[in-house]
Amino acid sequence: MLSYRYYLYQLLNQKCGENYRTFFYLIIMRLLIKINLH
Repeated sequence: MLSYRYYLYQLLNQKCGENYRTFFYLIIMRLLIKINLH
């Protein structure tokens, strides 16, 4: 399971690079907004 996640992470890093980081950042921001609304 860990190796699969690591492989997927490496694949996303190769394909997207900065875009993946921005996408991950947006997800974190959404979670924070949801937490703040509750």
